[in-house]
Amino acid sequence: MISGMLNICLQLIEALVVFYFYEGIRKNKNENKLRLFLIISSYVIMCVSNLIFNYNTFLNFLILLIFQYVIAKILYEFSAKSSAFYSSLITLIVFVTELVSITFTSVVFNTNSKEYTKDPYQYLLMILLSKSLLFIVLKIISDIIKNSRDNTKVDYAFYIYPFLLIFVLFDFAIVFYSTELDGNLKIFISLTSFLFTVSIIVFCIFQQHTAEKEQELMELRTIREKEKIEEAYFELLEHQNDELQIFVHDIQKHLENIGKLSDNSEEIKEYVSSLSSDLSNNNKIGKTSNKLLDLIIDKYDYLSKKQGITFEKNIHTSKFDFISQTDLTSIFNNLLDNAVESVIKSKDKLMTLSINSFGNILFLELSNSCDFPPHCNNDKLLTTKKDGGLHGYGFKSITKSVKKYNGDVEWEYKEDEKLFCTTIFFPMKDE
Repeated sequence: MISGMLNICLQLIEALVVFYFYEGIRKNKNENKLRLFLIISSYVIMCVSNLIFNYNTFLNFLILLIFQYVIAKILYEFSAKSSAFYSSLITLIVFVTELVSITFTSVVFNTNSKEYTKDPYQYLLMILLSKSLLFIVLKIISDIIKNSRDNTKVDYAFYIYPFLLIFVLFDFAIVFYSTELDGNLKIFISLTSFLFTVSIIVFCIFQQHTAEKEQELMELRTIREKEKIEEAYFELLEHQNDELQIFVHDIQKHLENIGKLSDNSEEIKEYVSSLSSDLSNNNKIGKTSNKLLDLIIDKYDYLSKKQGITFEKNIHTSKFDFISQTDLTSIFNNLLDNAVESVIKSKDKLMTLSINSFGNILFLELSNSCDFPPHCNNDKLLTTKKDGGLHGYGFKSITKSVKKYNGDVEWEYKEDEKLFCTTIFFPMKDE
């Protein structure tokens, strides 16, 4: 009975540690409570298996390996190769940390390595020590993976909690091995050790969750500030464009009058006509029936010419009236920003924007030259910038804005053509 209870304690703590590890390396924001429940349930099944097979070491190893693979593959949707790697890694670390804990305490306290199994309280303490060590090792690995993948800084201050846990548990072990304790005191120390261990692990899980939420909030604030700046910029640009067109219109009228007053001077008339023509050509900012879209395209026309990029446009419709100006700015600005950044690094320096409608579907496609496949994780694009802290959220902003209008975003990298293509679909209401 006591052995079964201790095994349950072991499996519960290990389940929390494994949950913490996978949540840290895999950015699945939804249904984390369901995943925690399923992981704990799988560990309960493993606990029953241990009792059935009388704690056979080989079978325990095999069952743990299989369950870890299932958790990685199904709950966190890793590839088969990654699932095999992580399941093998966790299984190996579990057995190594247990062996290290047993060997270390045996050497330090000069006891037989199997003596702890005779006393359930010492056995519980040994379990807690090994699982705390497992927690520290997996936390270190998790932080290394996140740092290499997302370029995020590791907050080393939080390591004080797991190391403090090891320190407290080791102090309790000293008390157990060096002092004769009555039953009630043993129960109190054991229960305190268990609750303290669970509390530290749960606290770190919440801390990890809170840090992710804060990062998301920072992303949203950054995106929103950028959208506000772009919106104000285009409002000012539109005002200046209107003023410029009025000014050009007046100048053209003045030139016409000058031409009429020039009597029969063909040279003056030709000169005036040339000036008027130049003004007309340079004043044509409008390419579509959507003013804001015209301004955005004009901005990237200018940037493309400056960077030596060929910017082709096939715009057959511009019926974006159902999209707010803020969202339209966010979609096109982020889309073209990402394309320009990629094209600058490519050999061909080409990007093509196409906007069409088919039935009740409005779709736009932007393709740009891209010499290397994009970095992605679980089909989510990752930034290629070295300072990944606040960058790489352009595609998230596009997706967020598109989803508001029941649209969809798809991307594809064509290896043979060295092209990155983004396609956005919007359902249009019948007029």
